[in-house]
Amino acid sequence: MTPNIPAPVAAQALIQAATALRGAIYLAVISLCLLVYDCIITIDQEVKFVWGQRWSFGKVMYIFIRYATIITMAFHVTSMFFFRPSPPL
Repeated sequence: MTPNIPAPVAAQALIQAATALRGAIYLAVISLCLLVYDCIITIDQEVKFVWGQRWSFGKVMYIFIRYATIITMAFHVTSMFFFRPSPPL
């Protein structure tokens, strides 16, 4: 069963979906850039206040969350560029 959607309505829906996807990609790239920028500008404070201290649960959680977020965001952004739901026509 295929829905009876008029062609102009389907085309408009496809254009809206493509526009939303492009916006999501832009936001993901911007988010990753801001995250990396934050890490770069605060690295001196991180070395002083985190890496210079003894190991504790808080330190492990801070390091894990900080760097796991960067890795996860980088993976997410690259997957948005390389994911192909169907073969090209």
